[in-house]
Amino acid sequence: MFKLDLYVALVCVLFPLGWSMSGFRPNIVGACVCWGAAVILLLHAFWIFEKTARLSVSTKACISAVVIVFIVGMAWSPVATEFQREHFTVDSAAFIKALKAQTGPRYVVRIGCPPNSEEACVFAGHFLDFFREAGWVVEGNSIQRVQLGKPEAGILLVLHGTGTIDPTNPHSGLWVLQSPSLVTITKAFAGIGLTAGQRADQGMPEGVVAIHFGYRSIAP
Repeated sequence: MFKLDLYVALVCVLFPLGWSMSGFRPNIVGACVCWGAAVILLLHAFWIFEKTARLSVSTKACISAVVIVFIVGMAWSPVATEFQREHFTVDSAAFIKALKAQTGPRYVVRIGCPPNSEEACVFAGHFLDFFREAGWVVEGNSIQRVQLGKPEAGILLVLHGTGTIDPTNPHSGLWVLQSPSLVTITKAFAGIGLTAGQRADQGMPEGVVAIHFGYRSIAP
């Protein structure tokens, strides 16, 4: 019975990984069920193991409680974040309304995603429609697959930068004009619970903002 508990627990731990590697959509709730079953089986093995069987019931109960509290405490934050990501819904009406609030001259929008991330590109495609619906000009009216020199997770706003980079100083950088368009787009993403980072690039033309949807763009 002890070995059976260990074998089944191992299957429960590895099943969610195999599910994702097989191409199925990740499901954090199902994964938690499997991991919970693995914990129960391992605790059962602990209770019946011959070297721990002589411990009192209260001692084993206390050890089991500590293990459960520790596991829940460690897993709560990443599991909650993954659950929020899987069930995230874009409030398109709020996003479009925030974009329409800018009535002055607007930057041209260039939307991109990594070449090898279909999920990020599909997500970016929705925002192409949102920007067009709000009356903004989207370059090429299409999503551009771009490989960044320094990839970053999440949503990244790339704009023209001014200044001089000191190659010997890792903290040196370029200045980016905090234009009305940049402020509007940043607030629009924040309004639907998403954070957009910024990066300066001297090769970017002025009056254009590149919005790159990278790995795990759906992350508050």
